[in-house]
Amino acid sequence: MSLNKIAVSVGLEYPTCHNIQSQIESLASEGFDYAVLPLVHPRFSRHRDVDRYRVFGLPEGQVHNLSTVCPQWLKLLVCNVQCILNNFESSQVEVRDHAKDVLNQELDYITYLGIPFTVISLYQPEFCNFARTLLAHSEKNPSYNVWIKVPIKPIDTSMYRQGEEESKEDTWEWWNKFRSITSYHTKFELALEINGDICDEEELTRWLGEPLRSVFLPTHVFQTNRSGYPVLNTALANFVKKILEKNLQVVIVGVNRHEGYLRYVQYMQYLKKNSQSDDPLAMAALDFEDYLQFPLQPLANNLTSFTYEVFEKDPIKYLRYQEAVRDALLDRVSPQQADTVVTLIMVVGAGRGPLVTASLNAAKEANRKVRVYAVEKNMSAVVGLMYKREEQWAQSDVTVISEDMRTWDAPEKADIMVSELLGSFGDNELSPECLYAAQKYLKEDGISIPYNYTSYIAPIMSHKLYTQVKASMIKEHQHPLFRFEQPYVVYQRNKYNIAPPQTCFKFVHPCKEEDPDNSRYTKVTFHVANDSVLHGIAGYFDTYLYKDIMLSIHPDTLSPGLISWFPVLFPIHEPIQLKANDNVEIHFWRLCDHDKVWYEWLVTKPTPSPIYNLNGRSYKMMKILD
Repeated sequence: MSLNKIAVSVGLEYPTCHNIQSQIESLASEGFDYAVLPLVHPRFSRHRDVDRYRVFGLPEGQVHNLSTVCPQWLKLLVCNVQCILNNFESSQVEVRDHAKDVLNQELDYITYLGIPFTVISLYQPEFCNFARTLLAHSEKNPSYNVWIKVPIKPIDTSMYRQGEEESKEDTWEWWNKFRSITSYHTKFELALEINGDICDEEELTRWLGEPLRSVFLPTHVFQTNRSGYPVLNTALANFVKKILEKNLQVVIVGVNRHEGYLRYVQYMQYLKKNSQSDDPLAMAALDFEDYLQFPLQPLANNLTSFTYEVFEKDPIKYLRYQEAVRDALLDRVSPQQADTVVTLIMVVGAGRGPLVTASLNAAKEANRKVRVYAVEKNMSAVVGLMYKREEQWAQSDVTVISEDMRTWDAPEKADIMVSELLGSFGDNELSPECLYAAQKYLKEDGISIPYNYTSYIAPIMSHKLYTQVKASMIKEHQHPLFRFEQPYVVYQRNKYNIAPPQTCFKFVHPCKEEDPDNSRYTKVTFHVANDSVLHGIAGYFDTYLYKDIMLSIHPDTLSPGLISWFPVLFPIHEPIQLKANDNVEIHFWRLCDHDKVWYEWLVTKPTPSPIYNLNGRSYKMMKILD
């Protein structure tokens, strides 16, 4: 693929605005999509002026006259508002008031022009009055978005008060403080300024859990390769690849140090090309990145044909099931018995029949004889099973049963019981409740496929997912914590993994206990490597179908190409601030009664949270058909 056909969004920051028309017209020739321009010439100081009728109280020529620019061009502009943060925090009332007036005037002008984006630099750790002023204006004028530009390293001491030493704190703490002060305001997005060489990939990865909108790349962080092109060091190049994967903005800043600015754009196109994945999961999830969905409840609600069809497109799952059934048949029936022994397979929860087809294909591959019961409670899906029995499986011995597997009175016992009742958290579609009830129709030496599954949990930081949960609607009769007491299925892209996943619950089939207890409790402790914020708990699972044949959405053992399941998110209401070397202690319950199953979760370290979803008040998995 030609680099020219690789779509990237790259802007160029101009230090001054000397001729807007020529600057905008030159963007395309250099390969840029937009310009970042200062609203006020950086050389001019802002003097307090009570004459509100003069533009900002400034002499003519100090403010760029953007009102004559055609609206189409304004869409290509991001205005850079330059604030002296120290003035907002001054002990002198007049200085503070002046800083406030200047910012409000410039934001008013941006609102008047209809420019959708502005960028403001956050270059020091003290900014409470500034944050309050910006938040107050944005609440009254929600027409624009603000990119809060944070340097990845503290800037030099020239930007601090006289006698004040350069800040040693992590600049991520500045951003974290700002977003907390402004209550996770959705109009404020992060612009990360790479103002130095960064080699620590873990440090860079943490920023991916933030609401990144753009990355500012000064030309001085680029190196020159043997061909004379600008390149980044490995850690930074990998980080920018991830930025481009997410279709975020890149802004080139500073004087051209190579043969034309176009070479910087071409390098971004090169990185984007090399970041594109042919992984089926990434491609299938393109429209679902960080998109919250409620988990399915197929036991309580019959699935639609469309839902079945989506899952049947998985290129990996049914191949693994076929391998598992094949190996089970080969182990169960010797070559000498192949012509005489018929193995009875029960497919429980047959849906539209993909596991029946996989089982028949496995029998053919193993050269073993089988009979198949296809058991399905969804009467609409049974119609399709009956059709396939006559048309696709006519040469095989397939019996379709329109019954709930838990209450069906089977005429005989199965050698192999096959099911696909797993959800994103393993047991959250009530596989234990179904299979423990159905296993009475499995022979003593019978084989369950799958034979076990394990859920995992991990603490995550995700500003984006937290704000989405926070913004979701709540009905009058629902508990105040309702939206934070729901698990969500979500392809989690804009997140930072605070610590690796650990085991939560495990179920084994068949279960030898006469009346197995499906309730569970666990307490897990995670070690925090870097300062971060706990926004929720990610959930994963893996399952072993037969022997070592497995399916997994665990990040460390992810089955390549598997698209049937996205991870699950268990949110928390109040974000918890974490410091490096903290321990996060999470308690998790799976609880049951006659009609339902539900999860409860609790954080006890470093800061206690409430118990979420107590008694299943907000979310439950029903055992009966709704």
